[in-house]
Amino acid sequence: MTERVSHVVTMIHGTFAGNARWTRDDSNLCKALRKQLPGDLVIRRFPWSGANRNSDRIEAGKRLAAALKENLASYPDAAHFVIAHSHGGNLALYALNDPRLQQGLSGIICMNTPFISATRRDAEQLFFGLGVLFIIAYVVRVSVAFATGTPVAILAEAKARRHDRERGFAEHSQPESSVLMDGRRRGVHYI
Repeated sequence: MTERVSHVVTMIHGTFAGNARWTRDDSNLCKALRKQLPGDLVIRRFPWSGANRNSDRIEAGKRLAAALKENLASYPDAAHFVIAHSHGGNLALYALNDPRLQQGLSGIICMNTPFISATRRDAEQLFFGLGVLFIIAYVVRVSVAFATGTPVAILAEAKARRHDRERGFAEHSQPESSVLMDGRRRGVHYI
């Protein structure tokens, strides 16, 4: 014989809070729910690692979906709620990727949840982005060099000499450059 349950509440702790007091049967929240909700109430705790990794939350979200479906099957006439804290709210949202849960749950309460959306990027996107950044950096460097009248080769040589001086190395050779009519240097020639 199945007991007559009016409400099922699933409690989900947040990051690093596997034994959160508010999820225990003797907590003030659970006592208040039992007092305020009519009929018989079932409160379930959903344990998960609590690790601050998206992969752990996604995996726990899948397990939560299975647990919630089991609750719906066990108590088909009850109103089903989820109360989640912190990243526990993200677990609940991951579980809602299942359309049956979207229809079956009566509500979700997220307390202080940092709602996130994470997607995996492929290597092609990464290399394209890095290539664009490299091109931008190069264009900026060349633009600055020409705007100041100093060719890039001279800037590179000056940086190398400064690096050698900072490390205590003696200068090996001095670049000579020809000077244009307006005083700018042209080219780098080594002796």
